[in-house]
Amino acid sequence: MKRETRQRIRGPLAGFVAVACIATLALADSAAAPASGVAVKVVTLKFGDRGKGDWNTLGPDEKGSLSLTYAWTGSVTLKVPASQASGRGTLNARGTAVLTGTWTGDYSGTRFVTPDMGPYHCTYKASNVTIRVAASPQNGPSSKTLAVILTRGAGFFPGHGDGAEANCDNSVGKDGPPHFEPQWLFRDNVSDHYRLSSNTAYLVLPRTLLTGKSVAARFPNEVGSTKVALGPAIDWHNVGRLTAKKS
Repeated sequence: MKRETRQRIRGPLAGFVAVACIATLALADSAAAPASGVAVKVVTLKFGDRGKGDWNTLGPDEKGSLSLTYAWTGSVTLKVPASQASGRGTLNARGTAVLTGTWTGDYSGTRFVTPDMGPYHCTYKASNVTIRVAASPQNGPSSKTLAVILTRGAGFFPGHGDGAEANCDNSVGKDGPPHFEPQWLFRDNVSDHYRLSSNTAYLVLPRTLLTGKSVAARFPNEVGSTKVALGPAIDWHNVGRLTAKKS
């Protein structure tokens, strides 16, 4: 049921084109520095995202709903050629980012079939859970945009454990929110512009970010509904407001 929902969700940021593959976190630090002899500049980008996701289903097998409020902040440190520091030309730098996430959620409903038949209820919460990820700015889909790409091999924030709590009446939902997962940076989409993205996030922003101007975008931006023949009706609304600035 969840896969059917995701396959019909619109991409969170329209118009994004294919970008280069990102190195894993283990390789990010070694790849961050430009070639020897090239003038470099340390650039720090600050991010903040705050949103709320709601998901509901009603069908012959289940009636349920999930609500999740989330926020995360991030600081991305990059060593880039001086010629790229103001956003001119082709962007191709790598670095690391530290993200801190906080969320609360409630998941409840009833299963009418086995396994786990009967009512279920979970509460979720986490405060200031911190992770380290790889980061890479690339040219965006137009000359006026850039894409900051965040990658973490194991996914982003944990759904439970390591500072995240999942308190459930039974096994349903015990591994963390089944939608808008912290591990997926609070998205509910199996692909982002036709790329598997559970451990990769594409933040497409105005290029003026690199000139020192604060910018904003919707991330995630997932709104829709579906009705499967002889199956459940599902609807979802998950919108976040992402802000960024160069410091």
